[in-house]
Amino acid sequence: MSIGTPQLEALSDKLHELAKRLHSDLTPGDSELNDGNSLVVSAKDCDFLLPTPLTLENLAATVQKKIDNINVLLERARMHESLPPEAQAAAEEENIYMEQDYDNGKRSDKPT
Repeated sequence: MSIGTPQLEALSDKLHELAKRLHSDLTPGDSELNDGNSLVVSAKDCDFLLPTPLTLENLAATVQKKIDNINVLLERARMHESLPPEAQAAAEEENIYMEQDYDNGKRSDKPT
């Protein structure tokens, strides 16, 4: 399943907003956050695994990693979109075969 540029941009916006809120709330003596905390609710809305222990510092670090990952994905998606239609189709077909190989256990880089 691929995610398009608009969805990646929307997720990036959410993550950046969450990062701003986290950095404004960071204080020494990082205590654990509960599920009802508005920052935790916002993080869950971004659909990623929360760190353990769930503290402001750990959540801020996790959000930054997610932002970095989204930036890489956005760059790749934009490069793909800039290809001529024939090249896009060829790349998408290659991805389908790679996914099938991965699903069938033929890929050597498959996680164990």
